[in-house]
Amino acid sequence: MSGILCLGVLWAIWITATFWMDKDRKERFPIAFCSLILMISFSYKIQLFHVEVQLPAVILLIIGYYYIAHFKYRKILYMLISIFIIMIGYAGLLLIELYDPVWIVINRTIMYSILFFMFAQLLASESMFIGITIVLMGTIHGEFLYAHILHKWDLQQTAGSYAYLDCCAAFVLIECSWVLVSRVFSSLSMKDIVEKDKQG
Repeated sequence: MSGILCLGVLWAIWITATFWMDKDRKERFPIAFCSLILMISFSYKIQLFHVEVQLPAVILLIIGYYYIAHFKYRKILYMLISIFIIMIGYAGLLLIELYDPVWIVINRTIMYSILFFMFAQLLASESMFIGITIVLMGTIHGEFLYAHILHKWDLQQTAGSYAYLDCCAAFVLIECSWVLVSRVFSSLSMKDIVEKDKQG
């Protein structure tokens, strides 16, 4: 069932932020609140101009722009350029998939989530939150662009569909797992260095 992975990830994020995160961490409430809002709005759609949009996609865009607005001008410019690059690349891949679906040789959710992860590592490897933000915003804009192009051909496509949200959820899982594994290896490396210094 499309969308079940995304709901599961949102529920896990809400549980983690609400009950497990340190209450003194400033990002605890925004993460819990946003995940709850996304779960509540999950089944709703709205009409923006001539494009039907899944409401969580619109909410993610609003959250993303609010987050970006807190950075300095040069960083905002870099993030907007990254979003534009991802938008064009993702919309192009969707059009290629439409014309020639044979090239999708593995599960679509897995393939696109890995692709999203590669976007994040190439354009924002220094920060998990920035990477997730630019990938989600870029691909949501790509969904809008793709739906707009199909509308010109009298084809109806919901931007930010359940299938797309599943890809996003899988990407977030991969990104978080990558950061966790990196921190574990970094911690082990530091421990080895300290032990070698003591022995030396």
